[in-house]
Amino acid sequence: MVANTHPFYRQPSSEQIAALTELARAALPAWGLQADSSIELLEERENAVFVVTAGGGERFVLRVHRAGYHSDAQIRSEVAWARALQWDGIVHTADVIDTSGGEPFAVASHPDVPEERQVSLLRWVPGTRLSDLGGGAEQEFELIGDLMAKLHSHAAGWEPPVGFDVLCWDVDGLVGDDPEWGRFWEADGLDADDRAVMVSFREPARRQLQEFGTSPDRFGLIHCDFLAENLLVEGDRITLLDFDDAGYGWHLFDIATALAMATLRDDFDDLRGAFVAGYRRHRQLSDENLARLPLFLALRAATYVGWIHTRSHTQFAKDMGGLVRRVAIDMVRHFLET
Repeated sequence: MVANTHPFYRQPSSEQIAALTELARAALPAWGLQADSSIELLEERENAVFVVTAGGGERFVLRVHRAGYHSDAQIRSEVAWARALQWDGIVHTADVIDTSGGEPFAVASHPDVPEERQVSLLRWVPGTRLSDLGGGAEQEFELIGDLMAKLHSHAAGWEPPVGFDVLCWDVDGLVGDDPEWGRFWEADGLDADDRAVMVSFREPARRQLQEFGTSPDRFGLIHCDFLAENLLVEGDRITLLDFDDAGYGWHLFDIATALAMATLRDDFDDLRGAFVAGYRRHRQLSDENLARLPLFLALRAATYVGWIHTRSHTQFAKDMGGLVRRVAIDMVRHFLET
């Protein structure tokens, strides 16, 4: 993974985005789009995501991928699973448009950006984020549980293509010496007591994960960012977005990702119950397995601290870093105490 030591990463976010916008523009000809198409920032988190409006008014979503996060094979694999879910009628996904060379991404560069970047283009998907519909939190979480169970069941029976390569949210990927999202126990912004908590968390978490095991009823291909903000609703159609963190991991880690922010709410027990009801509509989730949820909530919180630490140049990390660290420390402390 690329370290954020280059002067580019110390520039104001606005200057980074300006440079990435020009890199995105340089990639447009790979899809036959004019370089003078309109490009506007949509969001910057893991990737810089832009809205591209072509000359005829057609809109696309263009992602400039984070340097060093995924290999070319991993991006191809992410796209392969998303396409399979749509082809098999499990859930609608955004259409990734192949380049004129038949690849689901292009590689582009710009003098003001220190690395080459993978760039992918998706068709614009109309709709409203589930999180913005205001239909009621319990209904939201029940729907997320329902859809997630379908994905887990599909993954259990799906045969990936040759060369399939994705992230691995296993013991090493979560609490090993080089976790997928960084060494959370070394994150900036942690005081000595907080660091001690994070360090002491790793061994019991490792032990419990090893005891829990990786049998198919609990471990498989997961989305790992299954949030209401990643579900677009347009009439009866629901589109699942952002497979960037997809990989092999515990189903409970996927569930913890969906429920993590809900732990801050007074009605968390009701929301968890709604999610579980939706999930159990399509897939078994035993009470014994569900009892492990506090472990996975603590793991999810810890990994977010690692994400903030290794993506500290993004505006999202700057804005949300303090809150993420406070919530994570509280959640890990609670796990260790109970």
